[in-house]
Amino acid sequence: MCNHCIVFFSDNHTVVDIINKQTSCEPKVMVLVRRLVRNCLKYNILFKSKHISGVLNRECDLLSRLQVDKFKLLVPHADIQPTPVPTFRAAVSVFVFSKITK
Repeated sequence: MCNHCIVFFSDNHTVVDIINKQTSCEPKVMVLVRRLVRNCLKYNILFKSKHISGVLNRECDLLSRLQVDKFKLLVPHADIQPTPVPTFRAAVSVFVFSKITK
């Protein structure tokens, strides 16, 4: 994960602006932004965000609105159980360790 560029796709313009500008008027959001920026600086990770219209991203849009039944009709082959996502620290430690051992 070190020395990489990460692109976040979102159908929320506000989220895209906050990520790209790395700032927000909302203090609680800034706590998260600072943590993201600090960790990315620590591991030399560049991040940016791009907007994707909810109309073009129907599956994700349904899930974000908790419309699971509609999602299952649209994507019947989807896994029944959600995929576990590792913490940032766990993900980074795997890549740091693999670079050291190579």
